[in-house]
Amino acid sequence: MGQKMPVYTSASIQNSILTILGDMIRNKICDEIKEVKMFSLLVDETKDLSKQEQMSIVLRYVNSEGVLHEHFLTYVQASSLTAQSLTSYILDTLEKFGLDPMWIISQGYDGAAVMSGKCSGVQQRIREVAPKAIYVHCYAHTLNLVLVDSVKMVPYAADFFLPIGDFVCFCFYNQSSCRFYAKTEGTVSRQTAFAITKVF
Repeated sequence: MGQKMPVYTSASIQNSILTILGDMIRNKICDEIKEVKMFSLLVDETKDLSKQEQMSIVLRYVNSEGVLHEHFLTYVQASSLTAQSLTSYILDTLEKFGLDPMWIISQGYDGAAVMSGKCSGVQQRIREVAPKAIYVHCYAHTLNLVLVDSVKMVPYAADFFLPIGDFVCFCFYNQSSCRFYAKTEGTVSRQTAFAITKVF
């Protein structure tokens, strides 16, 4: 009986391969930043499907050849959402990857007070470590706020987006047909709700 050839199809092997590839890409990103010694910091937090808060850290920089790059660095589980804790998560992550906080030249977050507060928000705490790190309210969040306010003023738009929002929530949170029917407050028939839940 001949020797079996490895197939590398088990979940643990695939996860190991993905981890190695991720580390290689992350090291290349960090090496480019270490060469130019300046970058912008973009941070946002959100809940995953298991309701755990995760903070995503993205770095934006211009490499030595003058090419602009924007790369995801990592997720950090945020067990506490105070400004002090979030700042610690950011600085600890940068230290972990060998990036000096003094190289931060700008920082972008959403408009939440804990992030953008001028007195004790994350942006002010980062500026205590990196004085050149000017704060910019994230344009994507600004656009989202404008669109939400605009939709509220146009009834037809609200009627269009409300069911889409409910449908997205339904898909991500996998509600039962009964709960889905209750959420729609009777605007969808029980048969339709049952049919939709059967699809998912």
